[in-house]
Amino acid sequence: MLVGSSVVLPALAADPGDAGEHGATQLRWVRDAAAEGCISEMELRHAVQRRLSRDPFAGTPNQWLEGVVSREQESWSARIFERDASGRTLGTRSLRDAGASCRGLDAGIVLAVTLLIDPDAVLTETEVGTVSGATATSDPASAGVAFPAEAPTPPVVAAEPPVAQLLGPTPAATDAPRRGSGGKANGSTPGAQAARPSPGVEAMASGLLTSGWLPNPAPGAEVGAITWFGRRFGLELSALHLLEQRTSGAADIGLTLTAFSVAGCARTDRSEARWTGTGCLGASVGGITAVVYDPRPTGPGERFWGAIRAEAGVELSLLGPLRAHASGLLAVPSPRWGFKVQGDENPAFRQSFVLSAGELGIVLSFR
Repeated sequence: MLVGSSVVLPALAADPGDAGEHGATQLRWVRDAAAEGCISEMELRHAVQRRLSRDPFAGTPNQWLEGVVSREQESWSARIFERDASGRTLGTRSLRDAGASCRGLDAGIVLAVTLLIDPDAVLTETEVGTVSGATATSDPASAGVAFPAEAPTPPVVAAEPPVAQLLGPTPAATDAPRRGSGGKANGSTPGAQAARPSPGVEAMASGLLTSGWLPNPAPGAEVGAITWFGRRFGLELSALHLLEQRTSGAADIGLTLTAFSVAGCARTDRSEARWTGTGCLGASVGGITAVVYDPRPTGPGERFWGAIRAEAGVELSLLGPLRAHASGLLAVPSPRWGFKVQGDENPAFRQSFVLSAGELGIVLSFR
């Protein structure tokens, strides 16, 4: 739902003739680390194209729109910035929603972008009522979609505009680029620095089936957390436990394994698709515990166990911050333990040189 006033048509900063008939719109859309389940740039483009029954993003642009959606305290926030060819901010439009899912903002975001591109776009009865009952506001942060009372028309230029700057929560208009060493233009702005996503934390829980770790294919569970530093790289801490498996033959030995792991992880960009690729490389330390049931029962004995591990997988967005996870894991143990009965040259069990496992689980993102 939209909070505050909704859309004020007289204050649109774009000329419908320029945006619709004589030019195109360049759109950049950013989701912060906590809002990756929100509407993506691809979804937004397709929704606007359906509303306008044309593609307003094809061709030489004479209108530049940038947007960012984020989680702020107990609500979802979306901001849309209109800029001229030099990157100067002409106006902002803001939406907020206090629902559990940021998908409650989708309709308002699509409506705001559609009307910026074409103020004469056909609205539904509900949207017409919202527009006719709206009032102007001077505080864009407190409005659903707030258009400034007066906004200049961006110039029409034949050349391509500069690369769109990153969005900050409260970008300020700049008339000239900042200068770095040697008097060269520096593309960074205060807004760009503020837009860097803060570290995001994800909790995960998986069931797994292993081969070569214990005497038989061993089921187990792994839980952990990943802290992402930016959009692509993070640090994972996890704990793994495999259920007891018993040997067969001359000796009856029960073996279990528990390990703790640390790994560096990387992932693909989620901005354009529900599927995400992930990969982690790290180390595990723990213990492998043996209990002899036959020929002579003895109490448990634990031995140090370690391994280098590599994991690759995919994640699928399900609902909001919840995702499904599937991966494959390989590990090289050191030491590689073997267990045998005294007097018998053949070990009852010895770990494989390379251990393997498959995992299925869920991942939950936190701010």
